[in-house]
Amino acid sequence: MTLIELIASISIMSMALLAIYGVIHFGFNTYHKVTIENSLRDEGDLIMSTVISQLYDKGATSVTQSASGIDIVGVDKKRHLLDSAG
Repeated sequence: MTLIELIASISIMSMALLAIYGVIHFGFNTYHKVTIENSLRDEGDLIMSTVISQLYDKGATSVTQSASGIDIVGVDKKRHLLDSAG
């Protein structure tokens, strides 16, 4: 094997490894983003199901947003539902 053949084979191998690394890196980044989006979607689903179940349970006549969160005014009384802080 001559020096030129060795340099050519190393060059071809490094190009192939760079392409493989790019695909793997892209896959990991996409997986991370999808995991975060799914987590946010799950939290949103939980919040919406809580709000909807509270609306059905209280027979709400109105829903207002206050500085501290969401207030549901039902037939019997006003009830604070969610804090805006979390």
